[in-house]
Amino acid sequence: MAGDFTFRIWVYSVDRTGIFLGSKGRQMNLIENLRSFLHLKPKELIVAGDIPATIANCGGSIGGTEQFPEVTDYFARELIRLHPDVLSEGKVNCVVAASPDGVVLASHLAHLAAARYASVQLHNGVPRFERHHLVPKENVVLVLDECKNFITLNDAMAILVHHKVHVTAVACVLNTSGRSEFSFMTRVPILALHNAA
Repeated sequence: MAGDFTFRIWVYSVDRTGIFLGSKGRQMNLIENLRSFLHLKPKELIVAGDIPATIANCGGSIGGTEQFPEVTDYFARELIRLHPDVLSEGKVNCVVAASPDGVVLASHLAHLAAARYASVQLHNGVPRFERHHLVPKENVVLVLDECKNFITLNDAMAILVHHKVHVTAVACVLNTSGRSEFSFMTRVPILALHNAA
């Protein structure tokens, strides 16, 4: 029949964007998995109060949510609503994406909190700021999409300590580290929309 087909792939690995590659593993119907979120309007992807369901609607990975500005905006607004003492307008001077994974969320947070935006970029394996300036003693919030092993945060914090800023929090959508704070010369709370150990 014209137009009637089933597209199957063999799953070898799943990367953080949710793209399935390879030729080993279990059989999976890619069309069925994609159909669940491709037909939805962006605002329909959001399940209020249920971050894992929202992520599932966007393809099943936190990286998949970045392609939908409405979803990232929802995450940013929820972080501010849940943590106004740290993230509301006037409480933070600069929102810093600790890695490329947090760029979209950090940008939305900075806009909503009326703060500046900056990001840490890797150049030849060395983290540094590019095109952004930090002011000593200003309040900074570090942003990632997911907090898990803190390698990225250690690199970003080393730069921030060098710039003598005050890191008030680490903000993320998912916290899978099992910890509620991050320590690097000082203790900093982890503000997450969903904690899963």
